[in-house]
Amino acid sequence: MFKNILKLAIIALMLIVNSAQAQMSFASQVNYPAGDGSYSVAIGDLNSDGRPDLAVANRSSNTVSVLTSTGIGTFGVAVNYPTGASPSSVAIGDLNGDGRPDLATANRDGNTVSVLTSTGMGTFGVAIDYLTGDFPVSVAIGDLNGDGRLDLVTANNGSGNISVLTNTGMGTFGSNVDYNTSGPTSVAIGDLNDDGSPDLAVANGGTSGFGSSISVKINTGIGTFGAAAGYTTGSPPVSIAIGHSRQSLLFINLTLSKIIVS
Repeated sequence: MFKNILKLAIIALMLIVNSAQAQMSFASQVNYPAGDGSYSVAIGDLNSDGRPDLAVANRSSNTVSVLTSTGIGTFGVAVNYPTGASPSSVAIGDLNGDGRPDLATANRDGNTVSVLTSTGMGTFGVAIDYLTGDFPVSVAIGDLNGDGRLDLVTANNGSGNISVLTNTGMGTFGSNVDYNTSGPTSVAIGDLNDDGSPDLAVANGGTSGFGSSISVKINTGIGTFGAAAGYTTGSPPVSIAIGHSRQSLLFINLTLSKIIVS
């Protein structure tokens, strides 16, 4: 079921591999300061003005930076909000159902996920931390149990598992439920078997079990997940994404420097 090729991903891959022949050009890069040790970025309309803004997880300064769009692709000065220790991933979603996008960060050295709810106009409240497994390095947001509320899932590189935290209402979350894998580096959410329930795909960089592979965990329909099916990747994958055309998987291998669609 995972051999359906994602056409847009293939086009993007061809442009990367054959950049010399692609006849593409870009303006000079513009750099915007954020916090120290910027490690992950997410894009979304954070102040409801119809323009995409930036959220950046800063691993060294233990903050998330918000840079709002000033129009035509330029951004204002970063506003920094404290998070848990060493945020390594940031995701955007309406976690409390008020119609405004909130932020979640996976905090590697805090063994937590921080939730920062929007207070309006692109500003955010004090972070609330929830326990995860050890060394969470990736966070994803999605409605895993079909109740209309967005839940959280983290990839925990230290404890070799993923944590699912179910939204209990108004943007608060229950205790983590963990599912084993091996050295996960990234997690993504999408309906991989066309049953209407979102499943999980995990990039694994471990050395045992599901090491150097991607694992797929199928939703049982109520936000719990069955045993993982593993697919080897050769070199350890460091990131994974789910696309359309029957939800193909796109992952990046570190040592082989490859982008692979399967």
